[in-house]
Amino acid sequence: QSFTGGVYFLIIVAFIYLIVKVFVQGKQSLHSYSVVGLTSILIIALSAPLALHNYVLYPTQSQYFDKVIFSTQTPFQSIDITEWKGQKWFYYNGINNFSTIDEWLYYDPLVPPAMLLAEVPSNVLVIGGDNGLAIREVIKHSSVTSIYHLQIDTALYNLAKSSSLFTEINNKSFDHKLVKSAKANIFDHLHENQSKYDVIIVDIPDPSDIELNQYYTQEFYQLCKQSLVNKGMLITQAGSPYFATQAYYCIANTVRSINLEVLPMHNQILTAGEWGWIVASKDLKADELKTHAKLLRFKPLNTVWLNNEAMNMMLSFGKNTVSINDSLINTLKQPIVHSLYTTGNWDLN
Repeated sequence: QSFTGGVYFLIIVAFIYLIVKVFVQGKQSLHSYSVVGLTSILIIALSAPLALHNYVLYPTQSQYFDKVIFSTQTPFQSIDITEWKGQKWFYYNGINNFSTIDEWLYYDPLVPPAMLLAEVPSNVLVIGGDNGLAIREVIKHSSVTSIYHLQIDTALYNLAKSSSLFTEINNKSFDHKLVKSAKANIFDHLHENQSKYDVIIVDIPDPSDIELNQYYTQEFYQLCKQSLVNKGMLITQAGSPYFATQAYYCIANTVRSINLEVLPMHNQILTAGEWGWIVASKDLKADELKTHAKLLRFKPLNTVWLNNEAMNMMLSFGKNTVSINDSLINTLKQPIVHSLYTTGNWDLN
């Protein structure tokens, strides 16, 4: 419910109150009550639009300190958007997905490195990324001739395509002439589709439940591998190597288990914490992949933050503070990443 009903209720109550007073106390009270009452009603009426603008409440408001300016439930997840000092935070299932303050600290690492490591990034597949920000970054590459987008959350995609809350950030990327978006069973599509891609970008929410877990399995990555050209590149977001270290390296192990060479990357995102990605190659060996990555130059892309120095920092992890089991592999028959992710590092000895 909004503040509107409360405003009109107060106006009605005040009006009834004045009528009763006049009938009970006589005409002598009419003038004084009329002045006070009409003034009050006028103030309430004039302030109603401002009150409505500032105090529209959503049921999820109690979950957030900042004002919730939009909230909805899709068949896939809950979406809340909060605002503070003109900046917006986008929460999926109550977890901060990105903020307009520093979304580039996530999307600079997600897209440009894989695109530049590919020999010729012409045909690109984006799986997920339904807010349009990953595609916004892909479009910046002049070599791209087609972008195919497979939706995970169609309701979010529809919002990101039509609502100014998203289009002001994603630059209406879904309307770009190179982009074709489709709703499909992703496993079936990858299995049946004969198209080959130079780069596959997997931008799917963290594996917080069994449904999301499937997009971090050996079977899923095998299908992605089949859809890559010989010198193609795959990149997937992989959660936090700091807060969920076992889950992060399990994802890396799972990608490696299908004979792809992997390159782990991580970055500190101010509003979201430490985040990680896994880059994978069919062609380059692990040491070659890392060497090439260290030499990348990003100036022509006009990235907000990412440069060669930052790229080298993202490849440096230091010593692990958590013991890693390199034999852990996530499969559809034995799903474990979602459990490792939700446990995190808090329950580890």
